[in-house]
Amino acid sequence: MLKIKHSILAFCSLALGLVLLNSCSKDSYTTKPQLKLKSVNSYLLHQRDNLNVSLEVTDKEGDIQGEMFIARSVKGYPQYDQTFTPFPISADIPSSSNFKAEVNICFTINSVEGNCPYYAGPVTPVGSDTTTFSFWIKDKAGNISDTLVLEQPIIIER
Repeated sequence: MLKIKHSILAFCSLALGLVLLNSCSKDSYTTKPQLKLKSVNSYLLHQRDNLNVSLEVTDKEGDIQGEMFIARSVKGYPQYDQTFTPFPISADIPSSSNFKAEVNICFTINSVEGNCPYYAGPVTPVGSDTTTFSFWIKDKAGNISDTLVLEQPIIIER
């Protein structure tokens, strides 16, 4: 009888451990795409500098072939706030469940001579602009991620 109680107790402990392990190991992928900031090359930029932002994108269904949105907000100059034309995400990206990828975004500040797409920074009456960038993504099914806002603004010096 004592042996059976120990066996049942051991089985219950093992079953509880597996349930806890399973619940702890569940992935954090959701139907709504998720964005996470990985890196920014600099928060102080000058004319013709590149702004490089690296984001991690995850999506439960992997239907990430939608659009990436980028917006800017210029401190003290709301007339320069802008949401850029959405960037289409290639349909060539393979769909897979629990999709995870790194997205690298690059702009050259106020110059067409850089090796990234041209970013026309606002021309304000001051010597530098304090600009906050926001990013969000819409997947193929129309699910929209939360907006990722760079907590530290980018200072663009003239």
